[in-house]
Amino acid sequence: MSITIRDDLSDGMNNAYYEYWNDLEKEKEKGWYVTREGIDSEGKRAIATAKQMGLYQQEKRLLLKVGSEGDGISLACGTCWDSGIIIDHTHPRRMDFLDFSKHRVFDMAPLMLAYLGVENKADITLIHGNYYEIGCPDEHYDFVVMSMSLMMAEKPIELLREVRRVLKKKGFVVITGEPRFSTSFYFKRLVRLKLPFLSQSSTQSDAMQHYRETGSLSRDAPGANSYTLYTYRKMFKEADLQLCEIDKKNASFWGFILRK
Repeated sequence: MSITIRDDLSDGMNNAYYEYWNDLEKEKEKGWYVTREGIDSEGKRAIATAKQMGLYQQEKRLLLKVGSEGDGISLACGTCWDSGIIIDHTHPRRMDFLDFSKHRVFDMAPLMLAYLGVENKADITLIHGNYYEIGCPDEHYDFVVMSMSLMMAEKPIELLREVRRVLKKKGFVVITGEPRFSTSFYFKRLVRLKLPFLSQSSTQSDAMQHYRETGSLSRDAPGANSYTLYTYRKMFKEADLQLCEIDKKNASFWGFILRK
C-alpha cells in the first residue's frame, strides 16, 4: 500500500471558488483546518464538525448500503476527513482523492490520512485536479463519492456527465451534503429570477471580483447552488445516471445513491 501525490492542475483554474479554496488564510478559519503540529486535536475537531453537521453519519449510512471492493474516487475531497468512512466501508483496492485546493491535497490530506490510520489500507493517490476533467480513461472507477461537491459546481450537468464517463457500468455514486432549504428560501430565489431589477445578476467574473474585494463568496455567485428535489432528479436524468435512493434523515442535507 502506498500514497502518491499528483498535480494535474499546476496552472490553476480561472474560477472564484478555486481562488477561495486556495486561500490559506481563509482556510485557517474553517473547522477542517489541520496542521502537523496540531493534528491530534485538529483532526478530532474536523471529525466532530462533520458529525455535528450530520455529514459523517449520512455518508456512513449510504456507503454501508452500497459496499464495494473495487477502485474509487472522492471528488472535492477537501482534507480527506471522510477517508476513514470511505475506505473502511468500501474496502477499495485503489482510492483516489481529488481536490482543486493545492494546500489541502499537498499538506493537509496526508496528515488526515495518517491521523485516521488509513494510509496503509489501500493504494491512495491524492490529486490536485479539476473534477470537470478527471485525468483517467473511460469506465475507470467502481464508485465515486461526492460530499458537498455538486452544490459547489457552477456546471453541475457537466460534472455529472464527467462522473458518468469515469464510472464503470453498474458502478455507483454516493452524493452527500447537498443543502435542503425552506420554501421561503426558494421563493426568494424565484423572485430574483423573475424580477431581476430587485437583484443584480452574477457572473463568474463578478464572483471573482467580489471575492478579491471582500474576501468572501456571494450567495449568488456561480457555484453557491441550491436545488429542489425535482431539479436534482432532472439533473441526474439529464446526465443519464439512475437515482436509486434519497437519504432524507438529515434535516439540513440531501443524500443520494446513483447508478450508471
